[in-house]
Amino acid sequence: MKNTITIILILIFSTSTKAQSEITLEFLKGEWISDSLRTNENDRWRDFVFIDSLGQFYRTTWWSEKYVLDYKLKVNQNRIEKSNEEKFKITAVDSNTIELNGTDYYGLFKRDPWPNIGSYQESLNRFIVGDSIKKILIGNWKLQKIEAIQTDKNDEYSKEYLDSYKNRDFLNQSVSKIVQITFKKNNKFDIKGNNGNIIYHRFMVDDEKIQLWKSDYIISLYSELKEDNLVIVENKHGIERKLIFEKETE
Repeated sequence: MKNTITIILILIFSTSTKAQSEITLEFLKGEWISDSLRTNENDRWRDFVFIDSLGQFYRTTWWSEKYVLDYKLKVNQNRIEKSNEEKFKITAVDSNTIELNGTDYYGLFKRDPWPNIGSYQESLNRFIVGDSIKKILIGNWKLQKIEAIQTDKNDEYSKEYLDSYKNRDFLNQSVSKIVQITFKKNNKFDIKGNNGNIIYHRFMVDDEKIQLWKSDYIISLYSELKEDNLVIVENKHGIERKLIFEKETE
């Protein structure tokens, strides 16, 4: 019995040692999602790591002022380097788990369990594009103009019906009054209007849409940046409404 226990311990130790010594680029390639995270940001509870075939390292999150935390750092065996200086040390826990250790940072990461849903580049692109859009959005925007057109050619809507849709409330604020929306660095969003100041405890923007979190529900806004304006596009009942916001200068 004693010999059996000894053999088991040796096998466990050798397996652990082998996992830690076999940190190759082939092993690291792909997307990793934090399962446990300790940082100096209390609100940040999940990070995403991407490592490509060139040994380039990206670290991203939706829960910080920046979505892209690290961009094109270098993988050097069990080290992540920035300007040839070690930023993180990598430890392989098992075939699907790694640890990242750095100054004021610890992360236990699991390999993406759904690698066939979407592509690595698509996932990374959401953060990179979203980060660039967020930088533009930060600040106050004032509603300047509303347009509504019929997109369903099977029905003929009256002008009164189109006008009623055009002038309906936006996020519980009357569009016939002054409407101002604010995007903040800390991912908070609020809208001011005739109904006072309504606060959403989080917003997120990626390459497709803006999402707003309010208590237990999420609102998706489809938008585009056009000629320095933010255009929010709504499609419903065969009508497309565009709310055109202009950024206010500080």
